[in-house]
Amino acid sequence: MNLPCKDELIRDKVEYLFGDEGLRFQSARLTKLIEAAYVNEFPASQSAILHLLYTQNEILDLIDIGQLIYENTPTVSSNESSKHIIKQAKFLCKRIGNWDDFPSHLHPHEWTCPLVVVQAFFAKHSVYEWRTLVQCLFESALGTMSINESAESFWVGLDIIELYRLLDAVWVYKMIEGIEMPIDMAH
Repeated sequence: MNLPCKDELIRDKVEYLFGDEGLRFQSARLTKLIEAAYVNEFPASQSAILHLLYTQNEILDLIDIGQLIYENTPTVSSNESSKHIIKQAKFLCKRIGNWDDFPSHLHPHEWTCPLVVVQAFFAKHSVYEWRTLVQCLFESALGTMSINESAESFWVGLDIIELYRLLDAVWVYKMIEGIEMPIDMAH
């Protein structure tokens, strides 16, 4: 049995996560789950629950992708020279093509090396803890507990921002690595 190498696995998972959608689309999904976790009146229709479950699974996939990148990349530091940041910003603007898909949760120096964000993400909490936080958001959205009760061991407001930053970092990683949906799979 021929197993794919880690780079191919990461590439496949990133392709699947974003598909032919942009960062804005995935960010909106994450926002809907977070908003649902804080709203007291959730429309408990089957389709709404399935949508939240699908979103939760995508966020868990994002964490898994981040973990694969984290485990298979040597420790790095970002290049903070303004010349390099400007060059990378121009590259990203050209590559992304849509200002709404620009990684707004990252600092400019992180555009040059999104792996720094991935490393910081997993330095803050373990994979298990991040997955638990996402599960807490889902349970709170369903109304089983308030977000403060279910996620009491987290700094929820600050940790949620880190989920957005991981999403942005994986998006920039996708742009830098040139990961695209195969033409026959898109549309």
